[in-house]
Amino acid sequence: MFYNVENFTLLLVKYKLTANQFLFAYLLHEGKWDALKKYVDKEKGLGLFSSADLKVLKDNGYIIDINQEVDGIQKTYMDSFICTSTFKELMFLDTDEPINELMDVYPNFIEVDGKNYAAKNIDPSLLGPTYVKNINADCDKHIEVLALTQYAVKYNLIVTDLGSYVKSRMWEGIKEAKDFIELTTTNSSKIYFPTDIMPFGKNKNLSFSEIYQYQPNYIEWLIFNIPEFRINVEEFEKLPDSTPFYGGYVEGSENANKYSKNIDDWLKYVDRNNKHVNVSDIKKLIDEGFKAEAVNFKFSEEALERNGSKTKKFQIIDFSDSSPEIGNFMSF
Repeated sequence: MFYNVENFTLLLVKYKLTANQFLFAYLLHEGKWDALKKYVDKEKGLGLFSSADLKVLKDNGYIIDINQEVDGIQKTYMDSFICTSTFKELMFLDTDEPINELMDVYPNFIEVDGKNYAAKNIDPSLLGPTYVKNINADCDKHIEVLALTQYAVKYNLIVTDLGSYVKSRMWEGIKEAKDFIELTTTNSSKIYFPTDIMPFGKNKNLSFSEIYQYQPNYIEWLIFNIPEFRINVEEFEKLPDSTPFYGGYVEGSENANKYSKNIDDWLKYVDRNNKHVNVSDIKKLIDEGFKAEAVNFKFSEEALERNGSKTKKFQIIDFSDSSPEIGNFMSF
């Protein structure tokens, strides 16, 4: 990867790029216009990008030039280039390195029901491509995942093997829990009502009543997995029946024969176990021709018990000498 000097050098040699050419594309990709302008400043800059550099990047499909002629003169502006996904993927062509870096911070063993199990019993060369795909070949995302994984290890939140961790993108659940814990340290006694707004996560800024209408299981997931999260059950039970992803397609609609007849099957096809589907995704599919039948959703007895057992006044979590109890991050 680009921040590993040895591998960075090998990458330049393999793809016949100069450091100057790579720097231009990288700064473009990151949108670091100020840094780009400083680098090419004629008086104080370290160097200039030549037309030959730009031609190499364009010919290789790494950038797109949208500069235009003005009064018959070709003008070239740094912010009139677009970095392509081809360049983005180039930085992650060696999929072994990022997965090996993840393995380095992942625990060797996990404890389940008092028994220890190997957590990294998997060939990294087989898991690497899946990992790179799940982080969209994004270096910054990889760095974020490493930090979240280290956080999870520090507070004993890892409950599955590395293969399942990567395939389910479990770091997203860890991030939601981490964000919520940090949010609630100043408002730990909050009880959520249907009119409240979701403060974090994949359904951020939506009212809980809307989430309940289209994705009620997500609220139950929060009860199980976020220690400070609790709801006023009575107020939620007063809401109209939910209309989540159940029911068949609308006959004659444009997408009637495009997917399977059940919207839940389609969601699982594109997003296994609905881990990353949000309310917006569900509403979009309904707009495209799927019908949503009303369902008399009820929170499970386990969820009601968990919600009721949470004390009215939570202790602010001190991460310096204790670990947050975040549950087992059930698949969602």
